[in-house]
Amino acid sequence: MLKKVLIIGSGSIGSKYFNILKKQRSLMVRRYDINNRRSEFSNFNNCLSWKPDYAIISTKNDQHIPYLNELINKIKLTRILVEKPLSISLREINKIENNINFKKNKKKIFVSCNMRFHPAIKKIKKFLKGTKDKIFYSEIFWCYRFDKNKKKINHFSEEKKGGGIIYDLWHEIDLLTYFFGKIDKTDVYKYTFEKKINKLSKILIKHNSGILSFVTGDYLRALKERGMKIIFKNSTLEWRSFGKKPEKIRIKILKENSVRSILKLNNNSYSQLAMYEEMLKNFLYNKKTKLLNWDQSKNILKLITNDKNKR
Repeated sequence: MLKKVLIIGSGSIGSKYFNILKKQRSLMVRRYDINNRRSEFSNFNNCLSWKPDYAIISTKNDQHIPYLNELINKIKLTRILVEKPLSISLREINKIENNINFKKNKKKIFVSCNMRFHPAIKKIKKFLKGTKDKIFYSEIFWCYRFDKNKKKINHFSEEKKGGGIIYDLWHEIDLLTYFFGKIDKTDVYKYTFEKKINKLSKILIKHNSGILSFVTGDYLRALKERGMKIIFKNSTLEWRSFGKKPEKIRIKILKENSVRSILKLNNNSYSQLAMYEEMLKNFLYNKKTKLLNWDQSKNILKLITNDKNKR
């Protein structure tokens, strides 16, 4: 029997999920969107009546929890995947956690973390497992030019709707916990520019292991770029990725008298698609999923909504 997958939201991410999953013969995939041209259902109640086995929520950031609440109250699902961020409000989280139906479904709810399946991240994870060199600290960053003229991404400028670079640092914070363990203390700095848009954020993290991590995100640089440095006692690991289609990826190990390349991809056109495919496969088929669970996601939300330090 075919497994039914409901995708709620048919924007760029929801459409990507739909195009990946519809190719699998073992699945029946349908979409719901408020735009009828991108929806197989005329209203939300109709898609619930379809009785899906799995649901993926890929709406705008401020709509994730309202749709999640509808799902857990009205139908039984095997698993639910929520696009990051889980929410933009801890108040929303606390409210839904008091729902008896949430308590029944908590272990079924996961949050998108496609960067865990990126080729650079898999290479770094493998390197960390194989080295005994002491880690002092790390630096990680993500940069993307914010274009106020593109209507499709204008909602990112409204903080009340989950806008600002701080919410786009979700992946970076997740990767730091994925590499170095739980977070003990943080200091968060959000810098706003014209029209009070948060275009630059800095976060200092201290892990329970004693490792320090410095996170930077900005909408100011002309080049789409992300990367990381891990400072060991005897060496430094440096990862840089430039662009998107194609993406150029470099990982080097730097020592006092040597530079060694451990990953070099000049035309990584398919990495974005491949890591989404791997993540969705993990979500649908793996009993022990690698995805973020509810509590891990809530902890990240606590961190990025800590806005006591604004500039």
